[in-house]
Amino acid sequence: MKRIVLILLAVTVLLPMVAGATDFKGFHGYAISQTGIAYARTYAGWLIGTVDGSVTENGCSFQGSFSDILYPEALEKVLSRMDLNGDSVITKEEVKTFSQAICAIVQRQASK
Repeated sequence: MKRIVLILLAVTVLLPMVAGATDFKGFHGYAISQTGIAYARTYAGWLIGTVDGSVTENGCSFQGSFSDILYPEALEKVLSRMDLNGDSVITKEEVKTFSQAICAIVQRQASK
């Protein structure tokens, strides 16, 4: 019995993690990579003002901090907007598209 449980664990959890799969809708109801989670937290912090955005030669840079516990609604808002097609799976392309939109806003604000 223990052997079956270990095999199921390896197939359903460990194998997809090694293959680079997303987090099985385990992050606030979304399937998203660890990199995507980091971006979401950064943009949530920027949204509430605990993270500052600045323009660099290569685009934008963000510095500050964000707490999921203190501001869960900001993170939920960012995740829902990152999920461009509403399928609860936030892909690398969706993160990239959202990142470009946020950077464009930061650039507009810096030019004022």
